Amino acid sequence: MKQNKNDFGRSMVEMILYLALVIIITTGSIKLYGESVEKTKRINAETQIRDIAKQVNMLYIGRPFPQNGDISEKIKDKDINLTDPWGEPITITAKNSPTGGTGIFVLPYFGIKMKLSKAHCVLLASALEADTIGINVKSNSITGLSEGVDAYSKDCQDNHDVYFWFKKE
Repeated sequence: MKQNKNDFGRSMVEMILYLALVIIITTGSIKLYGESVEKTKRINAETQIRDIAKQVNMLYIGRPFPQNGDISEKIKDKDINLTDPWGEPITITAKNSPTGGTGIFVLPYFGIKMKLSKAHCVLLASALEADTIGINVKSNSITGLSEGVDAYSKDCQDNHDVYFWFKKE
């Protein structure tokens, strides 16, 4: 059959190829958007942890630091958001009594506790390593950072409580 030059339109194969191209571009865009949202939340969590640490240190300048216990309510009174970017509550625990250790663990310190996934635990731990004196993913106690990120990242599990310990300045 002879085709006229005036025949316009696309064949079925061309339409399927266009549809496949649109699907690939859309899928890639959705994946990139999700990754950028998670990266933004992680950066916000890093900033939030550092801000909370500064606020705790500012709150107790010239004031006695609590011996032990939850100091979240005092920080909440200072209009600090104690909900992490993933919607979980953040608690702050003070420790002022010596732990029996030496060096930095004898000084007063406080822990910021968050419930994190394994991926977020590892990323935040490596980002905050220079600021913290310890990170523990198992209990309300201090574990030093001398072994590096790999030492505690293997203990990270999904939806696990992670404590970021800071020295009271």
